[in-house]
Amino acid sequence: MYFNTKYDHSGVLFQGRFKSQHVNRDSYLQCLFAYIHLNPLKLFEPLWKEKGVIDVGGARLFLQNYRPSSYHDYCIDKRKETSALAYNEARELFGENISLDSLLQWFDNGVFTKDRPL
Repeated sequence: MYFNTKYDHSGVLFQGRFKSQHVNRDSYLQCLFAYIHLNPLKLFEPLWKEKGVIDVGGARLFLQNYRPSSYHDYCIDKRKETSALAYNEARELFGENISLDSLLQWFDNGVFTKDRPL
């Protein structure tokens, strides 16, 4: 806002406008939930979205120990950070058995293609 006022500029400076899409189907929500929790895998296997997870055991271990993600809370055990999540609502929507395998399946079954990437 300061820059815009000082230099008589309007709008965003570094990126385009934020784009959003309405989540109107449970399958889409399920895929988004999977995407959010699997996204840190790009640090472990950069091409996991394009080629799938090659080292499933290593990916599981990586996600279990990746503290900034809530994967641990949903798939392993609750932590103090769980209180900031919609934990019970997610369990109601997705069931009690959320795992790496189910997240990968939900992502693969999702609505994302090369034409409609996430």
